[in-house]
Amino acid sequence: MSLTLWRIREVAHDHTIFQGLCAVSPTNDSAILAFPSSSPGIIQLIDLNNPKATPCLIKAHESRLAALAISSDGKKIATASEKSFQREYILNFDSNGERIVVSSDKETIHIFHLNPELKDFRQRPGSSDKRKS
Repeated sequence: MSLTLWRIREVAHDHTIFQGLCAVSPTNDSAILAFPSSSPGIIQLIDLNNPKATPCLIKAHESRLAALAISSDGKKIATASEKSFQREYILNFDSNGERIVVSSDKETIHIFHLNPELKDFRQRPGSSDKRKS
């Protein structure tokens, strides 16, 4: 399954989103679209305020992405890989971006409080994060 993005004003094909998995920050100040790239485990980020800019790529996992969420301010991204998520999950930030909520098909909800020192992903040097799944 894939989703294709088109720029309406120019009727130009922009990007194809594989797996039908994507997240967008809802503010105009930081309008970021995040989705898996065609390579497993890599997130592609597009600044919707500057769609012609080169997309940012982050190597988040070794295996394909299973879940993806972006905070409402567009500064934090949470991901899960197919390797770590064997069941159906929903992953989301709270409205302040201070907690992540994860629910599963096992009728459980988990709330994780984030470290307040967590850096804005856009301030990282380079464009890849070498975490293991």
